[in-house]
Amino acid sequence: MAVEELADLIDQLSPDPGRSERPFSSDIQECHRELFDPSRTRLEIELSIRKWLRTSPNQPCLFGRIAASEDDISFCILKQGDIERGEAYIREVIQSQRRIWKFDALNGKKHGFIIILVSESLALALPDQNLLRVAQRICDLYLFDQATEPKRHDRLSMRLEGGQGIRWHVGVNVFAAQADGRWWNDHRIPGGLAFSMNSVGHMTFARRLRKFPQLGNEPTDALLNWALPTAMRTIHTASKRAHGGTRLMERERALSCPAVPPDIRASIFRDINPDVRSRALRDLTEFSEHLYEGWYDTDESIPEQYFTPDWERPVGSDRIPLYFTYLHSYRDADYETMGLGEQLFAEAGEGGKALAESEDFSK
Repeated sequence: MAVEELADLIDQLSPDPGRSERPFSSDIQECHRELFDPSRTRLEIELSIRKWLRTSPNQPCLFGRIAASEDDISFCILKQGDIERGEAYIREVIQSQRRIWKFDALNGKKHGFIIILVSESLALALPDQNLLRVAQRICDLYLFDQATEPKRHDRLSMRLEGGQGIRWHVGVNVFAAQADGRWWNDHRIPGGLAFSMNSVGHMTFARRLRKFPQLGNEPTDALLNWALPTAMRTIHTASKRAHGGTRLMERERALSCPAVPPDIRASIFRDINPDVRSRALRDLTEFSEHLYEGWYDTDESIPEQYFTPDWERPVGSDRIPLYFTYLHSYRDADYETMGLGEQLFAEAGEGGKALAESEDFSK
């Protein structure tokens, strides 16, 4: 059976009948007036989205707000005309912008990457299995070697002096206009459907090199003192909205959470000096630095739970434990790949990985 192309999948979308009764939030509507103006250039569209990320009171991701304010995000803007030119063209546009992002990241200039298909009909479409297939197809054109992976990753590197470098894995997450007003509201974005990539480890390392003294002298200090509380504050902010798919967990409850297997708890949880912990978390000390909880897996790139017409969380859906340990626990396997980063060398020696490999932007 022939694989349906993106244009065919988009043609199968249906309007969301509930959107007339539950209109977009005012910040989304204001941004849509700019994005859906056919005279707008890609640069103007990018500036509108960047402004929304930076200023929207309902945009809970602090990493995104900071990155947008400091011009640390690369964009790939796709329009309806691009879809009509076919998948080979779309893929080349995405891969070209991806290469630029990775090149800028080598010098610490960019951490985030947003691929967004801006389309009014797409933004007004029903979040169903047809929209799910559109999301999957766009992601396939971006990460064409990971089509069967539920948790997709890109890679981002930074060059250091002396021919050395560091590489991080980068999470990939879908965002959509359909999330506005729904229970997964923290994954809303104006314009249509998008994929957002941001390396918290790369971002933290670059900020420390830019001489932010409050982050500490070591990469481990910066992750604990800035990345961890920023991640926790993002979840806490999102949980205060009328709709939210995640929330922090009280520290005492997390220490005995039955959903965490004892072997996992023993292998990745670690104690932090109380004074150090208090200084890092400040007003969040009542919450766990190990666990938070959600109604979907935040590491999953395209959660299927999003793609139903439901405005409220499905009745009976269970919360699952999610982890902050990749930002502070050396016992967590993701601490190196997502937090500290993997050490690279100009010529790979024993136990080393070649810096040249990190510059293969097709991976």
